[in-house]
Amino acid sequence: DTSTSLFFILSIHDALPFCPVTLRVRAEDNLRDARGREFSIIRVEDESAGLLAFLAIEADAGGRPGFGGLRRSSYPDENAARHEALALASGMALKLRCAEMPAIGAKAVMIDHDGLDRERAYAAFGGFVAGFEGRYVCGPDLGTTEADLNRLRERTRHVNHADTAP
Repeated sequence: DTSTSLFFILSIHDALPFCPVTLRVRAEDNLRDARGREFSIIRVEDESAGLLAFLAIEADAGGRPGFGGLRRSSYPDENAARHEALALASGMALKLRCAEMPAIGAKAVMIDHDGLDRERAYAAFGGFVAGFEGRYVCGPDLGTTEADLNRLRERTRHVNHADTAP
């Protein structure tokens, strides 16, 4: 339930001494995808970096980690970003099931805008990912470069590399 999710997120956040003080994490209402699967939606903000991001991760992890990239893009509003995260996480869930991977679907979106301090935003998001202690492993997606992933890696080891194959 949402209160359990909120406690989980706040416990992680409180335990992160290297996480910026300005980072705010909040569990929002769970949403269901078109197939009826439930996803937890987590809002991540750091006003000093201009960061507003949403992570959608399957609610029933069963001890499996969530796999999914971090997309940086412009959105008309927060609701559009939230629903994009849900749709992308739902797609990841399907891909992971088809590949018989021992993981659950997850995806994060970062809202791109003129006030976004890209380096600080990725560093802050890396601190957030570190708090999941391997329960969420992020990677590349549209708008996120290898340099951005390196910024994440300054805060967490739970980041996959961009595919550099031709």
